Amino acid sequence: MLDRQAFVDALLARVPDAELALAEHLDDHGGDLLLHLLLADALRLTVSAFHAGDRDLSERILNVMARGLDEGDDYVANAVAVSFVEDFGAGRGESDDLLALWPPVLRRELGR
Repeated sequence: MLDRQAFVDALLARVPDAELALAEHLDDHGGDLLLHLLLADALRLTVSAFHAGDRDLSERILNVMARGLDEGDDYVANAVAVSFVEDFGAGRGESDDLLALWPPVLRRELGR
């Protein structure tokens, strides 16, 4: 079971590109890790990478989000469901083409 710190560690291990976003997040919030807000940033990074043609980066982020939803504790799973999955479609560039890359566990959550 992934707790908040283990999930963030997994994200940074698979997506070193997220390190800058995490540093900015911590700086903006006085060193506090607010996972819901960080995952909204991760969604924007996913969309940005996809539109820049970096499908690999988008897929690595999506796979970590799927793992958080599937293996995370209640806090992590809720943060992924609410601040990543449920937010999809509200922002610019969040397309069906990107949605096609989503792992099944994320797509099932979106359809709930």
